[in-house]
Amino acid sequence: MDADRPKRLGGRVKADHVMSREKMKKYEKELAEYASVLEQSAKETHRAEDRTRYQQHLASAALMFVAIVKDESISKLKELVAAERRSYGWDFLSEPAGEAAEKAFHTFATMVESE
Repeated sequence: MDADRPKRLGGRVKADHVMSREKMKKYEKELAEYASVLEQSAKETHRAEDRTRYQQHLASAALMFVAIVKDESISKLKELVAAERRSYGWDFLSEPAGEAAEKAFHTFATMVESE
């Protein structure tokens, strides 16, 4: 059994790291905002080398979406956010478009990390 799925204990369900529906919706909304900013920033950038980075960040956002919707796993989501935070630490997205993407990620990441 997946460690993040609810476990049955004497007829009760124990939810170790499963997100509530309310939190899922909140995370989905903020993640969608982040992905939207990434998409817009990729269109606006004048730096060809940044476009690949935007694609990588969008791919990571897709994995975060899976953690929220399919897996309902806050621990998996936190792992993905930590990896993405490291990625932002290694790479620099230039121009105002890059600043917008980094700000949107920081907003989402801070929400997840405060869980």
